[in-house]
Amino acid sequence: MINKVDELLSANNFSFHNKNIVLAVSGGMDSMSMLFFFCKNKDYYKIKGITVAHFNHNLRAIESDEDEAAVRDLSEILGVKLITENGNMDRLPKPKGYGTESWARELRYEFLKRTAEDCSGYILTAHTKNDSAETVLFNLIRGTKFRGLSGIPFQYDNIIRPFLNISRSEIEQYITLHDIPYRTDLSNLTDDFSRNKIRNHIIPLLETINSKTTEHILEFAEFSRYTDSYLTAISQNILKQARTKTGDYSLNHITSCDSLVKRYVLRAILEENHIETYSANLISLMMDVVDSKLTSVEISKDTYFTRDDTTVGIKSKNTTGIIPFRIAADVGIHQLILGVVEIERYELSEQLQQLSGTSQNTLDCDKIKERMYLRSREPSDTFTSMIRGQTKSIKKLFNERMIPVEMRSQIPLLADDDGIVWIPGEGIAKRVAVDSETKSVYIISFKEVYDGK
Repeated sequence: MINKVDELLSANNFSFHNKNIVLAVSGGMDSMSMLFFFCKNKDYYKIKGITVAHFNHNLRAIESDEDEAAVRDLSEILGVKLITENGNMDRLPKPKGYGTESWARELRYEFLKRTAEDCSGYILTAHTKNDSAETVLFNLIRGTKFRGLSGIPFQYDNIIRPFLNISRSEIEQYITLHDIPYRTDLSNLTDDFSRNKIRNHIIPLLETINSKTTEHILEFAEFSRYTDSYLTAISQNILKQARTKTGDYSLNHITSCDSLVKRYVLRAILEENHIETYSANLISLMMDVVDSKLTSVEISKDTYFTRDDTTVGIKSKNTTGIIPFRIAADVGIHQLILGVVEIERYELSEQLQQLSGTSQNTLDCDKIKERMYLRSREPSDTFTSMIRGQTKSIKKLFNERMIPVEMRSQIPLLADDDGIVWIPGEGIAKRVAVDSETKSVYIISFKEVYDGK
């Protein structure tokens, strides 16, 4: 056991020398063996002080109290301080969105962190090789990327897992050798929780195919951990180069990346902006923004990820909840919040002559000034309609059409460097109308409320 623990500590450049430790002990085989191990080897590791922490969830009636009593008895025999807390989970209403297992874990770790702060020490948990392999399978089944396939880390903040090199069978041998008392949580033998199904059925079944299943899962976890670290380092370097003076990020730096690296860069953008909770689906939507399939995507009720011609960034919504947008427009399909704008280009022919002369959605390519954009309205916007022949502010035009205020800033306007050239339902501006000199045309179409198909 000492050799296995030493090997893990050395690999992670960690030492217990002159440190206080808080042992998280439930009363089960793994944690009771950890309690015994570190008390017996306190001098070997030059540990400053040991505190035992036990959280009584009160979920199993008298059995929960018997677990606490077992931990108390062994702590007294070994001469270490015990701190306990009663969670009273049997009497408290479960918070919305929490399962029993996740709620119990959160309460337990809150208690452990408070105890560690009081002791100025590290929290030690008794997770083993088997626990790490089960976590890999659990995350794989739920859906995850490399980070979730990396298994249980040796250290997270001030939480240390010193038994990750040790298998459950080795724990059993150690318990037997030293006659260490422990409690068996009978709920672990049921299929009430997903992890129990993995532990009691899935891994044993896999081991009938290959007895080294756990070892191979952990080898894959190690590969995933290295891969995740490598891609994270690359993405951080790209992000550093892409960051602009305004706090946005250069599109050129991001779009030049491989697709996998691009996802890591987007994940790094979220984390740099203190957005720790996100889904794979959000990353995919952000990819669509980078690839010009979307102009923006909502991250939360207060923030969104958006793009313009040269940058992307995370913005805060203003008081009206409006999300402004501006993207370069060219031939092709442009997916926007309210629908899809399609721009087609044709060289003028006899077949198109009649269409271009009468269609309110056809404009002269050569009359476009510099570049075209699809964008939201701006305060100074005006529009001179080819059909009406009148110049009106966009605000007045939308008032006349009784367009809801909350929709106005999401209506896509086609503009060039001289102003608006097309509005859905209004058609083209007079200055870009087709005439007898026209050689090529853009035909604009708008399909409202994009359905994702």
